[in-house]
Amino acid sequence: MCAPPANSSGDWTQPSWASWVRAGAEGEHAPPLLSTLRTQFASLAMSTDSTPSPLLFVCGLALAGCGGGSAATSPGGPPDVDDTAPFTEAFPSGGLYSVVQTVSLTSNEPALIYYTTDGSQPAMGGLTTFSDTSPLLISISNPLTLRFFGVDAEGNSEVVRSETYSFDLTPPSILLQGGLPTPLGFLEEGSGGFSVDDPESPTVAWRLELQNGLSIDSGNTVPGVLTTFDIPGWRLPLGAATTLQLIAINQAGGQGSVPLVISGLATEIAPLPFESGALAITSDSAFLFIARPDEARILKYGALPGTPNYLQEVASIGVGLLPQELAISADDSRVFVTCSDALYEIEVVTDAVTGPHTLPGGVRPSGSALAPAAQLLYSAGDDGRIHRMNADPSSAGYLSFNSSTFSEPAMVMGSLALSSDGTRALLAWQGGVLYGVHFLDTELTASAPLDQPVPATSLPFNIATVAIDSSDSRAWVSDDLGKLARVSLGATTASLSGSNPVLNAFGITPAPDESVLLLTGGGLVGIRLADANSLDLMGFVPLGTGTGGGTSRHMALSPDGKRAFLVRNQGSASAELQVLQLAP
Repeated sequence: MCAPPANSSGDWTQPSWASWVRAGAEGEHAPPLLSTLRTQFASLAMSTDSTPSPLLFVCGLALAGCGGGSAATSPGGPPDVDDTAPFTEAFPSGGLYSVVQTVSLTSNEPALIYYTTDGSQPAMGGLTTFSDTSPLLISISNPLTLRFFGVDAEGNSEVVRSETYSFDLTPPSILLQGGLPTPLGFLEEGSGGFSVDDPESPTVAWRLELQNGLSIDSGNTVPGVLTTFDIPGWRLPLGAATTLQLIAINQAGGQGSVPLVISGLATEIAPLPFESGALAITSDSAFLFIARPDEARILKYGALPGTPNYLQEVASIGVGLLPQELAISADDSRVFVTCSDALYEIEVVTDAVTGPHTLPGGVRPSGSALAPAAQLLYSAGDDGRIHRMNADPSSAGYLSFNSSTFSEPAMVMGSLALSSDGTRALLAWQGGVLYGVHFLDTELTASAPLDQPVPATSLPFNIATVAIDSSDSRAWVSDDLGKLARVSLGATTASLSGSNPVLNAFGITPAPDESVLLLTGGGLVGIRLADANSLDLMGFVPLGTGTGGGTSRHMALSPDGKRAFLVRNQGSASAELQVLQLAP
């Protein structure tokens, strides 16, 4: 039985009785009418039109625990009493919004929520106070401060909380300034201007997106201030107009946009009924020569847009076995062809063939390069030497050869790059682990053999392709492991200046602006030096957009650097000649 303290009176409202009830004391004496009070509290607790007083509630807990009741009690201690106030949250929380908000007020337990929308303090029975059970929804379309608190069934009341909502319901508007450069070439970067009108936001974020949602430029601007954006040509789809979206977003999240229609990377494709080899283009872009190794022929195609024979075969010229490399004289009068057996010469106008021109000792050429200004044709022979042929028809020594004093007979030279003045040659040996920078004399006399005053430079990888850029100060070397190395060329020195990973570069073509185009397994890559030790990616164009698969392995760049001619071989009997517009 429960018994009150010895000094307690019979008044249940006195503190001594309340303490006794809260403590759940047990003894031989219980208060009179215990069972009656239990019954009365139960009826009060079930009432829906009145709220039990905290004292009755507490007494109810204690009484339920007396005489074997079922109220929760702590083991060996007094019954648990809920004296924790609820916690009410507003979602979304206060802030700046661009659209009407539906705010949810939700308590972490069943509760009655009191709130005001005029900024005044909410109170039970207040004239501007609203109330409803949790959760409740409030639509807010005007700036206001929402204040609220919750009261649970036990009468526990939380502190008043508040959230402030403001609105900018008008999205920013965009005004374009000036026109866009179109079409835009692969090596180009176009720009445009715009301003934003939004009186409610001090700053506005913006971005320029492709149709697939990828951002190509972005930033922040101030309303009314002219802002510029950049469009890299290589990011635009091949040969078609595309719609970009210029998007402005104010601080409320309101968004405005304008479409930008621009054309990029004009491309043309001509089918070839054979698997192609090397390419070369005349300096006036009138003709493109294409090696056809399977038939030992050189095909001449029109290469000047707007002419009747553009991308059409003009002539088919027979030469020696397996034509490998092509070089065109500075005056566009002759094409030099390196075949597996000898060198051949084609008159551009008449298509007449001179040759074979056999290297001294009957060695086979494995790579050639022409020094146009000096009209000297250098060939790497399979005897490990460099052999130089006089290619000047007006010279007494026309078609005569000189050979280098150095040799690497154990190696087979596979690639040869030459500086524009013909004084330096960069050599790569097939299957070897060396490349060499050889410094050559420029005198053409029978008693002046080629010299090598500077030893070859070593690299720990196999060389696939070599090239020297238009400045004659830098050479580019790709290896068979996917790296691109740079070699700094001095007047009499050469040194490795850095290397970077690339993806299987089949060909290296220096552009007039000293950038470099790489033909890789995936497409055309444009790069340029960022500093002495790193490269910047100028762009990437996936190739193979024609009717079939295949890989592009041969490329010729027009002398002005504005068009790239690429051949994508699709098999032994078919290929595609693809022309990319790099600049207008």
